[in-house]
Amino acid sequence: MNKKEERRGKREKGKRKNVALSEFLGFHMSAYSRRKEEEGRRKREKGKM
Repeated sequence: MNKKEERRGKREKGKRKNVALSEFLGFHMSAYSRRKEEEGRRKREKGKM
């Protein structure tokens, strides 16, 4: 009984950590991709000129 409860607690902790991590990574990646997109746009505009 005790070991099962411990295992369940660990699994729930892992899930909670993963949710926070994925939220953080999602935010970070969206900001990063936005910046990369802007850099690419600037390079294309320079190439046209």
